Amino acid sequence: MTITNYLIKKGLLHHRDIIIIDVDRESRELQSRVLCEQGANVITTSTFDEGFEAMAANEAVELIIIDTALPGVSSESVIEKIRDDERFILTPVLVVTNDYEHCNQLELFQLGITKFLAKPYFEDALILAVLEVLPKKDYS
Repeated sequence: MTITNYLIKKGLLHHRDIIIIDVDRESRELQSRVLCEQGANVITTSTFDEGFEAMAANEAVELIIIDTALPGVSSESVIEKIRDDERFILTPVLVVTNDYEHCNQLELFQLGITKFLAKPYFEDALILAVLEVLPKKDYS
């Protein structure tokens, strides 16, 4: 049994609220499809301003997945804005990027990201990263 089939059976992402902020449409759609197939409720946006508005409208967001290549803003300022908002100070942030070599991972961790995932990645790697950072729920 693959990890994907196991997770579907267990429903570990069922009804988990996740927001994806990624300028790349294909990447956004891939992430959304993979997580929706696992039962997650996913909101996608292509800019940080749209993403922050969606986060504010849905304070139940349990995970923020964000790309480092957002137009007009630096990764550092995005993380600072998220962490400066008391509604999202504890919300896990999974940073994904295809600019792995030029991204200052240490600084992003110091600013409060939870995990870093380099593109390209296998679908199971995304699922495992999400499960690793999502707050645990009691499924009993």
